[in-house]
Amino acid sequence: MLKKGWQNAKLLERIPFKKVILFNLFIAISTIFFGIIGLIPVLLLRFRASKKHYWLSLVILLAGFAILSPIVLIILIAILLAIETFFLLEGFKFSLFFNLLMSSLVATGFLCASFFTLQDSTLFVQLLTQLEPLKQKFLSELSPKTFTQLLAQVPSLLVVSFSFLFFFSLRWISFCKSNNTLADIKQFQLSGFSTNSYLVQLKKRSFNFSVSSWGVWVFILALLLSFVDLSLPPAFKTFGINVLNICFAFYFLQGLGIITDVLSLLKLKKTTKRLIYLISFIYLFSFISVLGFLDYWFSFRTKIKLYKILNKKK
Repeated sequence: MLKKGWQNAKLLERIPFKKVILFNLFIAISTIFFGIIGLIPVLLLRFRASKKHYWLSLVILLAGFAILSPIVLIILIAILLAIETFFLLEGFKFSLFFNLLMSSLVATGFLCASFFTLQDSTLFVQLLTQLEPLKQKFLSELSPKTFTQLLAQVPSLLVVSFSFLFFFSLRWISFCKSNNTLADIKQFQLSGFSTNSYLVQLKKRSFNFSVSSWGVWVFILALLLSFVDLSLPPAFKTFGINVLNICFAFYFLQGLGIITDVLSLLKLKKTTKRLIYLISFIYLFSFISVLGFLDYWFSFRTKIKLYKILNKKK
C-alpha cells in the first residue's frame, strides 16, 4: 500500500533542514497572524468603511509595515489577496466552498513564493540561529519517515488553516450586531444579495455550507492516489494526500452543519452546544468529515429539515 510514497529519503537530502524548520515557523506565524491579528480587523474594515477609507487605510498599513517588518508586510499582503479574491468571486455568485478554497490557495501560493524568494535575507538568517535548540529536539523526536510525511503535507495544512480561519472569521462577523448597517450591498457591489444584507445571507450560507458535487469524485481520486499502490511516481501519492487533507477539512465544515442541525433539534443549552463543538474539533474530526462526505449520498440535512417541518405541523 504505502511502499515508496512515504519513504522518499532523498527528499531529506535535497532540502536543507534549516530551511524546512524555518518554513514551518513561517507557516505557524503566518497562520496565527492571519486569523487572530490580521484577518478579522481587515475584514471588519472591509465591511464597515467606505472604499476610499478602506484602501487609504491599507496603503498606510502597507507603507508602515514595509519599514517596520517585511514579514508582517508579506502576511498582510497575503490577507488582502485572500480577502479581495474572496469578494471578487462572491460577485460572480460562486459557492462559499469554491470562494473559500480559491482565496486560501491564493494566500498559500503567495506565502510560499514569498518564503522561497526571501529565504536568504538577513532577517531569516537571524531566525535560523535562534532555532538551533529546536532543531536538535525536533530531530531527536521524529524519525526520517515521519519527518518526510509531515513535510509532504505542509502545503495542504496551510490551505486548511487559512480556509478554517477565513470561514470562522466570516461566521463570527456575520453574528456581530451593530447599529450601523454592515456590508452595504451597493457599496461592495455584491449584486447577488440585493434583498437582504450581505452578512445575513452569509450567515445562512455558512450554516448550509456544502462542498460542490464534483468534490466527491476529487475525494475518491485522492483516496486512491494516497492509499492504493498504483505503481505511480511518489509525487502522485504526495499530491493525493495533500488533496485528501483539503477535502477532509471542507467535508468537516459540511458535517459541522449537520451537527448544528441535530443540536437545534435537541434544544440543548448554549454551554452544552459549545462543549460538543469543542469535542467535535478535538476528537471527532474524522467522523464529522465522513459524515459531511456521506451527506452527498444520503442528504442528512434535507431529512432533518423535513423532520422539523413535520413536527411543526403536528
